[in-house]
Formats: sequence, structure tokens, C-alpha cells
Amino acid sequence: MIVWGAIYSFFKNIKNAILFILFTAFSFSIAAHIVSPQTTILFAPFGLGFMPLLIATFIIGIIYLKRNKWIALAALLLVGLSFKFIAGSVALNFNQKKEGLKIMSWNVKNFDLYNWTKNEETRQNMFRLIDSIDPDVLCLQEFYTNKNQHDNLTALKKLGYKYYSFFPSYSQKAGGQWGLAIFSKTPLLTTEPKLSTIEYSSFDIPLKLIVRASETGFGYKENKTISSSEIPDELIVKS
Repeated sequence: MIVWGAIYSFFKNIKNAILFILFTAFSFSIAAHIVSPQTTILFAPFGLGFMPLLIATFIIGIIYLKRNKWIALAALLLVGLSFKFIAGSVALNFNQKKEGLKIMSWNVKNFDLYNWTKNEETRQNMFRLIDSIDPDVLCLQEFYTNKNQHDNLTALKKLGYKYYSFFPSYSQKAGGQWGLAIFSKTPLLTTEPKLSTIEYSSFDIPLKLIVRASETGFGYKENKTISSSEIPDELIVKS
């Protein structure tokens, strides 16, 4: 009986030690959200284990509800104190909404009309790139279209750009047209060209310029994000 009592006491002490270590580590992980590492680096490493320690402490609290109310109370109290830090540790985007307006600007150089790239697939590859980026608004320079051949207007409509404003600067009797074009997946406020103006609806839409045209190829790179509040007043026509 003495041996069994010693064994029980030994494991009980180990259990208590483990609980003490767990609660202390979890307390430090909570403190890591409050105390800046510039003040002390003592708590910062424990912040990395915040979620596992939270889960372990919560399970301990549930298990000990009937076994030891004081241990259960300590565990659940720590969980309660950590509750407001959970949102900052776990990203829950069940109802993630699309925000902003994605705009792509590209000098398409007539969609390689004269086969400068020596590649017959270039035109189709360009349409595939536009489709993969999937901008809301597409602004194209050196745009070319011809209803009889290389009907790029129809090709872009098939990609979902049903609304457009095309300002041809040069037209051929054979049907070819060159100029600037704006395509959109949502209705435009106007399709009439307005030089040096930007028109937008009464609510403030953040504009995300994601693509800048390349003069030498078909690559693209990210630009900065701006909002309509940053656009100079002299360039704005409010509807």
C-alpha cells in the first residue's frame, strides 16, 4: 500500500507540475498580446503557441469540471481572458466580399496584328492573359479591331466585357480601326469619350491599379492602390 501510495503521489505531482507549466505558458502567451517585445522579450516566444495552448487549456477546463472545480475554474478563467485575442490569431473569412475595382491597363500593340513576335499564338495568348487576370475594367492602348478579320471587340465580349467605349483615332475603308478602348464587366456611366476626366458614381470606390503596360512585351507588374479621394479634383466629373 505504501508503494502504491508513493506511485500515486508521484504521478499526482507530475500532473500538477504539467498543469502548472501549461497554465504558466498560456498566461505568458496572453501577455505576449499585451506587452510589447520592446519592453521585454520574455513573453514573445510564447505568443507563437497561443492557439495550441488555448485549446489544451480549454480541454483541461472541461475535463476538470467534475474532478476539481478550482483547476477547471483557473483554466476557464484563462480562456476567458484570452477570448479577445482569438480574432487576431485566427482568420475567419466565411463571408469574404470582393472589395475595390480591379483595373488593367495595357498597350496591346494591335494584338500583334503584323506578327512582330513571329508567333502565331501571340494574339490568343494575350486574350488568355487577360482572362487569367480577370480585371473588372480593361483599358487598352493601340487597340485594333476589324469585323472582317481579327474582331477583337467580339473576342473581348466573349471574355465577359459586354460594355465598352471605343474611341478610334484612325479607321480604314476595309473595316480596320485603331484607337483607345475601355472595356467593363459592369455598365459604364457613359460611353462618350471625355478627355482628361475621371467619372465615378456618388459612392467612393477604391481603385486598385494592378497592371501597367509593358512597352517591350506582354508582362505586367503591380501598381499601388489608390482611392477616388486621392484623384485631383480637376480630373473628376461627379455624376
